Amino acid sequence: MTWSRVTLSHIAIALAIAVTVVVGWHAMYFECDDAYINFRYVSNAMLGRGFVFNPEPFVPVEGYTAFLWLVVLRFVWWSTGIEPPIAAHWITLAFGFATLALGWRLLLKIGLTRVLAVLVILATATNRVFLTWLTSGLETSMFVFLLTTWVFVASAKWTRTWRWAFALGTTATLVALTRPDGLLCVMASGGLLIARLWNGRVRVATAAFGMLPMLGIAVHMLWRKSLYGMWLPNTYYAKHTAWWPESGLRYAASYCVENGVWLWAVLVVTWVVVEIARRNMTRELVDQHLGTIAACCVVIAHFGYYTFAIGGDIFEYRVYAHLAFFVLASGAFMAQRVFGRGVGTLAAFGLLMVATHGFAWLHYVDSGKLEQWLPRAVHPILSEYRSWQAWLHERMVGVRHDKHMAFVEHLKLTTPPRSEGAAIRWDDRPIYVGTAAGVVSWCLPNVAVLDVYGLNDAVIARNAAPSDDERRRELLAARRQMFDAVDTNHDSLIEFDELRPAFAAMWPTLADRAETVAAGTRQFLDGQDKDRSGTLTFEELFSSPPRNIRRMGHERVPPPGYIEGFRPNVRIEGGHAIVDPRTPPLTDEEIRTHERAARES
Repeated sequence: MTWSRVTLSHIAIALAIAVTVVVGWHAMYFECDDAYINFRYVSNAMLGRGFVFNPEPFVPVEGYTAFLWLVVLRFVWWSTGIEPPIAAHWITLAFGFATLALGWRLLLKIGLTRVLAVLVILATATNRVFLTWLTSGLETSMFVFLLTTWVFVASAKWTRTWRWAFALGTTATLVALTRPDGLLCVMASGGLLIARLWNGRVRVATAAFGMLPMLGIAVHMLWRKSLYGMWLPNTYYAKHTAWWPESGLRYAASYCVENGVWLWAVLVVTWVVVEIARRNMTRELVDQHLGTIAACCVVIAHFGYYTFAIGGDIFEYRVYAHLAFFVLASGAFMAQRVFGRGVGTLAAFGLLMVATHGFAWLHYVDSGKLEQWLPRAVHPILSEYRSWQAWLHERMVGVRHDKHMAFVEHLKLTTPPRSEGAAIRWDDRPIYVGTAAGVVSWCLPNVAVLDVYGLNDAVIARNAAPSDDERRRELLAARRQMFDAVDTNHDSLIEFDELRPAFAAMWPTLADRAETVAAGTRQFLDGQDKDRSGTLTFEELFSSPPRNIRRMGHERVPPPGYIEGFRPNVRIEGGHAIVDPRTPPLTDEEIRTHERAARES
């Protein structure tokens, strides 16, 4: 084979993988409400207000966790005129391609054969979690690329040069500026530099070059403290009320089942046993691969933090998105070490691909038919898996991307477009109260939005979360209010004709498809009608709230009188924003005084 034919084959493979990624990106495309919170901060920066959620006189709040992502979006908007809701998805797709390109270099660096490396890249490009997080509008794809870059640098063999040290510190800093999780990379980089200095592998000047970029973290934290008045993002206080391993373990276990991590774990054990038998686990080997060990520690610590402390994530496996490539790459490496460079390695990796892709894509096609597609022997595991999923979804953990997309589409249909909302001027201090603060805050750029769950409000984020009994009472009251609103004739029974308007209001996209709405209403009613009476009672519609009814990111509540003190005057009806006049007008001093008193109480 000539050189030109080899080149053409490489180009053909690269194009095939690129097309696969684009098709997958398009198929998994979704937006989430949280992305629009980021877009709101970028919008305010473009309007000259800085990275704030509400304009002055409101106190600045850091309701985002991706500083560098906001900088990128602002730069693209400023330089091209492309607004974040459009630009974000193309940028994250580009970062996905960059991750695959860098992954290719990393695979060759660790000694994989080209055939095996191509299979790893193809497996990553078709991984459901990887494709899901090439979109959304969030910074996840950027974080995955920068973390992969840091791993590439940390595991490099050219560790005696100042260029390596500087690259290590720079990549760690970029990861940390993208998400606070990246502080793990900063700590690992510092430890790695100190270890190399201790054993004489690098000089003091070289280590100093590595530490120099990490001063950017200190500068950023000082800027955060001076602007927002706190050392950590406000979202940390809003979301983290207590350690939540009961949720995190179910979240992690679901991920492992869906993505075949159980087979990867078997491969890890096999590899360790083989390496010990070959007497390859020596102190010299550990010292030689200290950077790789540091990278593994970062990934493990990150996994443990979100699993045990946070309890997972509101999104499906967003906090595990980087594992898609790492699991496949490490699996291929271990298979090659155990089985050599022959057919055995390809067969082992093929089994790993089936495990990491099979369940996940069957679930995507139709999660209700898993028992029909999978062997009877795994049905007990499926039953346990379904119980985990039901438990998580009831608490808004691991919500699927299509559910987020449907929610955003609903918000867009019921909220005025940004072109209309921008006509409302900030001069009269209009204020809106919202539970979903993303889309509405983007569509109303000059309206202050009070975020009820505290992601963008420092007072609510620090207010004590309700007890379990209080949550149960509030949930029952909300369900009763919902039931009574649908039960228009107040006979404590919901009939088909009462339920159909509620369904139509929930899905405005189907407003002109009465037959579809009626069919969906009938299907829902029949599914919930346990006594086959043709009507629904409260008990049939709502089960008793379980114990430990925590909800991911939705546990904080405003202090009594806090929201009312701002005298909100904006409401949304029929897809339009209505500003009610205030008497007397709300003054800046009134806002400052009320917010200051709430922060000090």
